[in-house]
Amino acid sequence: SRGLGDVYKRQALCLESVITGRKVQDYRGTRTNLFTICVGPSGVGKDLPRKLNRELLQGTPLEGPEKFFSGTGVSAALEQNPALLCQPDEVGIFLRSACSEQAKTSGNGVAAAMMTAYSSADTIWTPDGYANADRSISVNQPHLVMYGSTTGPVLYEALSGGEAANLSLIHI
Repeated sequence: SRGLGDVYKRQALCLESVITGRKVQDYRGTRTNLFTICVGPSGVGKDLPRKLNRELLQGTPLEGPEKFFSGTGVSAALEQNPALLCQPDEVGIFLRSACSEQAKTSGNGVAAAMMTAYSSADTIWTPDGYANADRSISVNQPHLVMYGSTTGPVLYEALSGGEAANLSLIHI
């Protein structure tokens, strides 16, 4: 158990990441966008860092929605504000839904949109193609940052195959 100190460090890194988003990169074009998940039992205090970030970013364009319900929602939010910090509570439930076979075949594509936005941080992202070209959008250097929290059993149930390799986890 690493404790809450590491949780607050991760929270601060996510806050710094969204503030420096689209401004800082290394020589390869790597950006500061992070996806992190704090994993711990109920009642341990993993929601306090989310509340602190929400309070610090309240009313700024950097404060993103807690959850997305479609890939189009991800692209619309980033079109409006290209640097966003999203902080889903019980992200394990979200991941279970987003990574389910039904989500993969229904075309809502939240997980796919989040990952392609994440990997497009150094370029122009054109997420969706429509028959009506007026509906198509592009986002210059999308900078999506996620700080989520959940309990271990819910997260581990949600993850199968290679999804776990894409996450940075803190165990309390």
